[in-house]
Amino acid sequence: MKVAVAGAGGAFGVKHLNALKNINGVEVVSVVGRTTESIEALAKERGIEHYTTDLNESLSHTDVEAVILSTPTQMHADQSRKKFGEPSERNRCCWNGGSCAPFQSLSSVCA
Repeated sequence: MKVAVAGAGGAFGVKHLNALKNINGVEVVSVVGRTTESIEALAKERGIEHYTTDLNESLSHTDVEAVILSTPTQMHADQSRKKFGEPSERNRCCWNGGSCAPFQSLSSVCA
């Protein structure tokens, strides 16, 4: 699975990056940070090709299959809407813990 990490330069972002490198079959393909300089340095240090300060740019990256939001909690709902849109039958598990049938591989994060 190819993953983007938003907030990658923060404490929780770094923890996620460290954990993801230990999971077989997971590759971080894009990181999002606050400043170009800091996120570029992090990306180069970790061998991540794509970096940006714009979540929309990361989400439009053709390789991104999943996104980890390591950003402040109060930003998560608006950021999730950028990827999934408003809550619906198709994406309900990511909003209220409903069944994850459409996203079986994401069931652990939707539950």
